[in-house]
Amino acid sequence: MEQLLAYAKTLNAREDVFWWLENVGKKNIKNGKIIISDLEHIIDWFCSDASPRRLQKMSLQTAIDSAKKWSDANIKKGRGLIDASDDIETFLSFDDKSKIVLLKTTKAFKREGTLMGHCLGGYSMRHGFEIYSLRDEKNNPHATFEVNKSGKEIIQIKGKGNGEIHPKYIHRVLTFLEKIGIKVRKEEMKNLGYYYAHQKHIEVIKKCLGKNEKLVEVNGDFYVI
Repeated sequence: MEQLLAYAKTLNAREDVFWWLENVGKKNIKNGKIIISDLEHIIDWFCSDASPRRLQKMSLQTAIDSAKKWSDANIKKGRGLIDASDDIETFLSFDDKSKIVLLKTTKAFKREGTLMGHCLGGYSMRHGFEIYSLRDEKNNPHATFEVNKSGKEIIQIKGKGNGEIHPKYIHRVLTFLEKIGIKVRKEEMKNLGYYYAHQKHIEVIKKCLGKNEKLVEVNGDFYVI
């Protein structure tokens, strides 16, 4: 729950957003009715201009449905937005003409958030923080990364709607993580289908791996995939 409250704080969420998270979100996480990434997507909607101002009577299902409608509408609107040469800077290129770019302007943040269906309101030109995006050959985004350079940590890896990364792009994401060489928040690796394995449990985990599972290392941490 602390992760969700911290995320809402970075977006300068209103007091009623925190009330809703404590009184509705928290209960439904415990009941297994929603996962963290879906709640983050709802927070994005709550912090947008499209959100109602009073959330005390907002049910979980209404929030889920409304956040999806908002996301779908944003993606449709974003198709006409174009990056100029000074909006992005290529960080890593791939043979199929896809690339990882650094977002350099507010305009680039807006395009990323609109097309990805998440909120870039908390992503600003903050000292020590950088936003990267995985783009296909047509410059369409498929993953967003928030990097705390001063803290040497990747604090977010998000697919569309704050969800999982499409399997076809996971290899490119891993290549980016290897190149940038910074630790990733362990819960964010779940968006790649990677589940953290604590160092002291490694030997036990090795014995329990299923036929189609394996243990891999990413920037010093171990994960089951």
